[in-house]
Amino acid sequence: MLPVPLTTDELLARGQRLAQLQRELAAHAAKESSVKKELGKEKARLESEICVFSNVIADKAEYREVEVQSEQKNKRTVLEVRSDSGEVLRDRAIREDELQEELPLKEKDANPPE
Repeated sequence: MLPVPLTTDELLARGQRLAQLQRELAAHAAKESSVKKELGKEKARLESEICVFSNVIADKAEYREVEVQSEQKNKRTVLEVRSDSGEVLRDRAIREDELQEELPLKEKDANPPE
């Protein structure tokens, strides 16, 4: 192979092809950046989920919504009990808003109306 001088038309065609290739490379770089950003987000999500499950396995337990019922033990004490296991979570003093007040009873008339 030996070098051959290019004509004006050939130089113009090579220049157009060079410009096209540069645009394609810039588009590719932009797409690469966008894809890397998305992959980075997905990687972070996966790492976070892995951390959650690792902790669950290590603790052999996980946090869930569990219904807790308050049961009056006596006039002064309330037990807070898990409804799923029956475990007593707390034995505490009754709050004022939990006290059941006695209602005054009306005495019945000796002679009810007819």
